[in-house]
Amino acid sequence: RGQSVFVDPTTRNVYLLATASGSVSFAGSGFGSSAGSGSMALVKYDNALTLKITKIFNNGTGNPGDVLTDLAFYGPDLYVTGSLITSTNPGVEFNPGGGTSTKLASVGISDIIIARYDTTTLSNIWAYKIGGTDADAGTGIDLDNSGNIYLTGFFTGQNVDIDPTAATKTVSDASNLVSGSADAFVVKYNSLMVAQWAFNIGAGLTDRGNDILVDKASGNVYVGGIVKDDALNVYFDPTTTTMASFTGVGLNDIFVASYTSSGAYNWHLATGSTGEEDLTSLAFDSGGNIVLSGFASGNVNFGSSKTITALGGKDAYFAVISGTSGLATAAYNLGGTSNEQANGVAVTSTGKILVVG
Repeated sequence: RGQSVFVDPTTRNVYLLATASGSVSFAGSGFGSSAGSGSMALVKYDNALTLKITKIFNNGTGNPGDVLTDLAFYGPDLYVTGSLITSTNPGVEFNPGGGTSTKLASVGISDIIIARYDTTTLSNIWAYKIGGTDADAGTGIDLDNSGNIYLTGFFTGQNVDIDPTAATKTVSDASNLVSGSADAFVVKYNSLMVAQWAFNIGAGLTDRGNDILVDKASGNVYVGGIVKDDALNVYFDPTTTTMASFTGVGLNDIFVASYTSSGAYNWHLATGSTGEEDLTSLAFDSGGNIVLSGFASGNVNFGSSKTITALGGKDAYFAVISGTSGLATAAYNLGGTSNEQANGVAVTSTGKILVVG
């Protein structure tokens, strides 16, 4: 199963994140690569889609669940994040094919993965697992112009150390209020993977960060995800519980929130219908606006008189909001009387918005 596709902005090489089982081919013919059930794959193609390198991270247990979810480029390297379920030692080899072995096994139900590879040979530079004893996952990653790393996803538990180094940076979710809940997190690491700041977004039910972007010019950070309908407010400013709040209106509601490079709150947009919504992807346009996509199962008001009206079942949607203010400038839904979903969004150099689902 293909998870996501990425294009290196410098070389135009193409990189695929996938999960694989049995003998698989990433070249379109032949089945030479062997993968255990649920193994992760990082695959490199040139810009003509000729296969160059395949790296399969075999969990060796036959149990599915490990997954790479997002990828970002910085300089000659790429960075990936995801979720590691394999807990059986020796774990998953994140540097297959030679070189220094880097094996990781989860300590909780699932752990956050973050790993760095050189784009030429896909050799592993480092890899870390992060999390507590419950369910945690990385879902979005990006870097700024200085090589600082920004990560989002979800975590479960109290005083979870989000720093994989000898330093400590803890976050706590609302599981002290509702057992088994999870919160979204946002964290910034320096190039040595020392956490600079981190905070949670969420209340008593399960909330999740799904994607993250960093504006290379301003350094502002944009995180998107979902919050559950909850009797408790969700606060998007990590420094206060008296403002920047949202009370859920549906089964899942969507949000986009903006922060400075130091983690200070800028703005947020949170909305939904009485049904279920999801935000799956974020992208920049050339003007620094944020394009978001996902699905909606009801009428959703994005503000500024930008509303989508349900067509039936779940509809794919995309919307455009200002990166400066968070105000919506456009919103559209796509679908029929059954269920549709947008899984990804991108913007071309000529301003065309591409939605896939």
